Amino acid sequence: MTNSGIIQNANRMLWRRFSSKQKTYSGDAEHICEQVIADCWNGTFFQASSGHFSDFWMRDFGLSVQALLKLGWKAEVEKTLAWALQEYIAANSVTTTLQKNKAWDFPTYAPDSLAFLLHALDSAKQKKLVIGHKDFLEQELERFAQKVIDPVTGLVGQNTHFSSLKDNYIRNSSCYDNVMIGLVAQAGKKLGLHVSFMFQEENFVRNYWTGRYFKDDINTTHLAGDANVFPFWTGLITDTFLQNKAIASMQHAQLDKPFPLKYSCLPATQPKIWQAVFAPNYEGNSIWTHLAGCYLGMLKQAKHISFESTKNSVFEIIEKHKNVLEVFHPDGAPFKTLFYKTDEGMLWAANLVVQ
Repeated sequence: MTNSGIIQNANRMLWRRFSSKQKTYSGDAEHICEQVIADCWNGTFFQASSGHFSDFWMRDFGLSVQALLKLGWKAEVEKTLAWALQEYIAANSVTTTLQKNKAWDFPTYAPDSLAFLLHALDSAKQKKLVIGHKDFLEQELERFAQKVIDPVTGLVGQNTHFSSLKDNYIRNSSCYDNVMIGLVAQAGKKLGLHVSFMFQEENFVRNYWTGRYFKDDINTTHLAGDANVFPFWTGLITDTFLQNKAIASMQHAQLDKPFPLKYSCLPATQPKIWQAVFAPNYEGNSIWTHLAGCYLGMLKQAKHISFESTKNSVFEIIEKHKNVLEVFHPDGAPFKTLFYKTDEGMLWAANLVVQ
């Protein structure tokens, strides 16, 4: 991450923590979500939020792109992709973040940056855009293969710190990052790009499935929300027995209480990046609304009995706070520490409103 990126983000976070008041929207949960999405469109690209994460974050956009398309934001999605690709080509790298003509990674290279870029291009059916930038995208595919994948195991290389969905933690060949290998391969092939690797499903399941759930990383048996949502949300794992087992394990651990979805029932023991000192438990057993949308999609796809009640619990919290907040304490209170306050107006509201 560039020094200017650190300073600008820190300044916005501190300003919101000590000075700004939370914006509120009128209407029911669906109408609130629709207004939030509109505020994330700045005329050039979709921001991750209308709060302090007001830059382009590939992960947040990629998580939301299919929902944005369903909601009728096709032209804006296409403009965002065309703009982002030009910025990435200028930087000669696909990164987690684009900020004022600067591309940078927080805190380091993230396997899901390329995964969600390709996923977004495929979802928006942007093959013409892909053909025009085929050399760059295939260069990034090869860089991904070299940086991320252990050629012996076909899994994410061990003992290398990659940025990830839970980017405050340093995980070792995390389940989520391994799912991103599959998403890259899946989307890359559908776009007609040369992909030199494949997702080795049997090997992945053998190494990460405990019998009841997917473990967080290669060295732990820790149960984590992202590890048990994304294998199914991406469509890489279609086994309904495994899916129902994973849902049952998350619900038994009460990751969906008081509303979804917590990363874990207790904070993980993996090491953290130094910046985490400013927001303790930011990605521990806190509740995240980006996971909520994906988890609801998983319940809906599984036709799970808890879908309606779980959706209602999420909509109730949106209507209570009249906004889509980023993160909450385990008891359901909006997340706040001495130096950090939950962001607001999150783009991933799109994932909530389509359920």
